[in-house]
Amino acid sequence: MNYKKLITVGLILCLFCLIGPAHALATGGGGAFGVPGAASTWSYAGKQGVGTAYEQYQDKLYSDTGPSGPISKVWFSIAQGIVTETAFGQINEAQIKDLQFLVTGDGFFDEEKVNTTSQIDYLYTDSAGRPLSLAYRVINTDPDGKYQIEKHIFTDPDRQSLFMRVIFTANDTNITPYILVNPHMNNTGSGDVGFVSEDSLSAREGDSVYMTLKSSQPFGETSAGFVGQSDGYTDLDDNGVMDWNFDSADDGGGNVALTAQLPTLNNESVTFDVVVGFGDSLEAATAAADGSLSDGYTAVLNKYNGVGSDIGWEDYL
Repeated sequence: MNYKKLITVGLILCLFCLIGPAHALATGGGGAFGVPGAASTWSYAGKQGVGTAYEQYQDKLYSDTGPSGPISKVWFSIAQGIVTETAFGQINEAQIKDLQFLVTGDGFFDEEKVNTTSQIDYLYTDSAGRPLSLAYRVINTDPDGKYQIEKHIFTDPDRQSLFMRVIFTANDTNITPYILVNPHMNNTGSGDVGFVSEDSLSAREGDSVYMTLKSSQPFGETSAGFVGQSDGYTDLDDNGVMDWNFDSADDGGGNVALTAQLPTLNNESVTFDVVVGFGDSLEAATAAADGSLSDGYTAVLNKYNGVGSDIGWEDYL
């Protein structure tokens, strides 16, 4: 018997015991652990804003061939300075619980909805400051002044997508933002499957409803996990480093969250767009997100607002 080998194996096992749970180790690829995750809840009920696209009737009915074009069936809400319940299909069919940023820097880890002060206003107003559409400007600021997150939030009136322009300003060095989205597909936070690629965060429940988040800003790392067990918040809260890069959170589904790392900023500001597409297939959800990103911020916002020949909220008002 090779006692030296047995001693070596024993030492390795002891080392793993001392290290403790898996989150202390870097993990690349594969499926996330911890199914089904924490029990799901809905977001804070004190909403700061709600929004959807204006769609004009044709013969007293909504129609994709009507004057305002294809019908968008996406509704969003805002609370605590972040996007909260977002519905697709029907107004009572939420697909997202919340969408926010996590931020790390030298000696700190922040959750946007908890660790910033928030201001909200309408994005499109008349000379008297009265709203002309249900588009919003949200500005969330770190109390110590290390960073500021400005977001312009609305939907694409011609697609099944949520649009968010982000202006992220770092007033210090080594500031890294992360996108964190908690899907609640088909109006529940259980039974969801999450999966990621190098440029997208996606989720589904069964094969009936899908969402895909994409950005004009390239992602560094991406990961899918189960809330409270292997998700991005739990990962970063441990040591401020994204150690996990799980490709999927499946094993029958659960309460999943999806995370994307963005480039580290050093006393600089970056502007980019984040779009969430929805559909009855992954292809449809991805096409919605890609289409909105391709059209771009100005074109989509003008359609939403009803600027010029575009039919939008200004036509309703």
